[in-house]
Amino acid sequence: MKNTTKRLSTVFSLLFIVLIVVLSFHARFAADDYYFIYLKSKFGVLGGTLYQYNDFSGRWLSHFFTLLLLTFSNFKYFLPLFFIFTFGAFYLVLSSLFYKFYIK
Repeated sequence: MKNTTKRLSTVFSLLFIVLIVVLSFHARFAADDYYFIYLKSKFGVLGGTLYQYNDFSGRWLSHFFTLLLLTFSNFKYFLPLFFIFTFGAFYLVLSSLFYKFYIK
């Protein structure tokens, strides 16, 4: 019984990872991403960060990372790699969190 549960869990986990990878190849930019691409092309990464900070929002670090990552947006596989990296980081954070709570 325990072996079957472990196998099913492994199969469903692998299917979920395949689903994430396949869906990541069909991801597209949203409206605010196009705004940040325009901002990066007009002001650059640091200038765009300062523009956003002074005129719209005090979240300078998130705007800086967004503009910095959009530097690689011309790369063909940028969005799939970004999705896979984000999912991997999310998995590592959650697995370490659950490991600390459930393993005694």
